[in-house]
Amino acid sequence: MPSQASVIFSIACRLLWRDVWLPLLERSHDLRDALERDLIASGEDEQALTDWLVNLFDAEQAPVSLGGVREALYHAFDSFRSMLSAEDRHAWQTRILQDPVAARSKVETLLLDFPDVPIVTSYYWRSDPWRIAWVLHEGTWWQCRFDPAAIQARGPEGMVVRPFTEVLASFTAVHQDAAVRAEQLHAERLAVRFYSGEHIVYPWFTQRSAAIADAGLSDDERKRIDGP
Repeated sequence: MPSQASVIFSIACRLLWRDVWLPLLERSHDLRDALERDLIASGEDEQALTDWLVNLFDAEQAPVSLGGVREALYHAFDSFRSMLSAEDRHAWQTRILQDPVAARSKVETLLLDFPDVPIVTSYYWRSDPWRIAWVLHEGTWWQCRFDPAAIQARGPEGMVVRPFTEVLASFTAVHQDAAVRAEQLHAERLAVRFYSGEHIVYPWFTQRSAAIADAGLSDDERKRIDGP
């Protein structure tokens, strides 16, 4: 019978993959495919998952390519396709084909307009290292933080796991202004904050009304989450 730590480690690897395959595609289609195959082949084997994480963190350092930016854009755009008019879809497809760099800089506007898409939690929208996954296990949310050197040296024991309540306890949001609070939510991967200053709180977090109150979200943010 696997221990709770082993189960959380396995789930964390798969949830990290869910949120990094899209930015990995910007680096290399072949890397993305190889890492996906290796993750599937790893099963629940802790050493295999450890090796997979080491390879993933190595792949994170690979340079972004223009072709990769375009391919990732098409995949990201698919999440919004059904929400756009035919005219807007055509305009975006043309933009991606002709100037993927400019399209990449503007694609966050789609997420801000339509935040209820599965890829909202993707590292595609973030510039920080791929280090945090949130795992729901037996009714409790756990923050799993990966340190590449510690993972390589100690395997699963190199992953720092904290319950949601402990992470929330670090918030002093009652005395923070909105910008500081948004940055803290972003840092703990409870939200994504854009260079414009706008931010989107992640759906699973917004469903926890008590946590939202404790985190000191504004009335406007509460309305976005719970309704008027």
